[in-house]
Amino acid sequence: MKSYPNASIYDPSVLRTFFINFENPQWEAELVAFNNTDVDVPATVIVDGKTYADVGVHFRGNSSFGVGDGYKRSLNLSFDFIHEDQEIGGYNTLNFLNANGDPTFLRSVLSLHIARQYIAAPKANLVQVVINGENWGVYANQQQFNKDFLEENFETRKGTRWKIPQGGGAVGAFNYQDEEISSYQGTFQIKSKEDPEAWKAIIGLAQTLEITPKNQLVEALSSRIDIDSYLKFLALDNALVSGDGFWTRGADYCLYLHPDGKFRFIPYDMNEMFNFRGGGRGPGSSGRYTGPTGVRLDPLAGLSDPDKPVIERILAEPSLQKKYLGYVKQIATESMAWENIGPVVQAYRELAQHEVERDTHKLYSTEAFLAGTDDQPKGDNLRSFFDQRREALLAMEPIRDL
Repeated sequence: MKSYPNASIYDPSVLRTFFINFENPQWEAELVAFNNTDVDVPATVIVDGKTYADVGVHFRGNSSFGVGDGYKRSLNLSFDFIHEDQEIGGYNTLNFLNANGDPTFLRSVLSLHIARQYIAAPKANLVQVVINGENWGVYANQQQFNKDFLEENFETRKGTRWKIPQGGGAVGAFNYQDEEISSYQGTFQIKSKEDPEAWKAIIGLAQTLEITPKNQLVEALSSRIDIDSYLKFLALDNALVSGDGFWTRGADYCLYLHPDGKFRFIPYDMNEMFNFRGGGRGPGSSGRYTGPTGVRLDPLAGLSDPDKPVIERILAEPSLQKKYLGYVKQIATESMAWENIGPVVQAYRELAQHEVERDTHKLYSTEAFLAGTDDQPKGDNLRSFFDQRREALLAMEPIRDL
């Protein structure tokens, strides 16, 4: 296999091969047995001719885990599992995603490619994985949300990090519960050192959204949220139609409390972006959005959902709504134009096609990959989504009249 010793781990132009070797030939059963525990299975990993010993490996993901034995599951690799100073290309942890629900392998990679044009977001590209000498094919390689990510994007390793997984619901959308930290801990999964003051900041934001008069909201929020990056985060989630993300569930995102005291919202679970169906609405109040989904999703969908005050209250403020809609229009006009995103799709298609064809563990057929990444609109492929969603957004009254 080719080696790329001088290319970065997230270089979009290379398909780097990771050779993972477990001592146990029944490694898959072992990883299944330890799923959803804090146990990693050690492996030797060879990349670009260099050997990394005692790398901790475990399966990751929820619905992506349920694909069944013999099919690719998402993997987490901790290079500093045993050897504290061991890293690869400046990174301690890698995440290989199995593209569950995504025959193109590209939804996470492309949506993060677009997101990084506007806000701090994980890097991503494609890699190939070989386990115990057997080809396990192509995976999306998505950057870990850790201190390395903070340093790259915010020039600091300090601050508090949370993950808000699927099921976060109203609490994850900052619906005020009470003054007890425990009321929020089940939803906001802390990924850094415990800090009571950080938890108080979460409660404070929820309370601000609960009690602040409309004419004082912008000023009250300005010390708690980086408002501009939040509006871009929200615009990306809606414009790119997350099928299982923030606008619909108030979940599946990461949260960072910067040392400046302001929250930043970070994209996380992106494999259901570019969704023609729009995703389920989940449990919620009678005020939940019930309009068109998919490519016809209303950019103001969250305005009708009081269960998600971090969306509903912010979009109800005219100046913030106008700025948000401006970002939706910019994303549609520039980032979703096929002349801009199409060459990215075609470069990845050319890079990965041969290995996708050889992949016997993939979740979808080679034909589905080729159709999904075709340069011409075919069914529900990527080209069709970008063309239809862009046209629909730019024709909608609140966008058109800006």
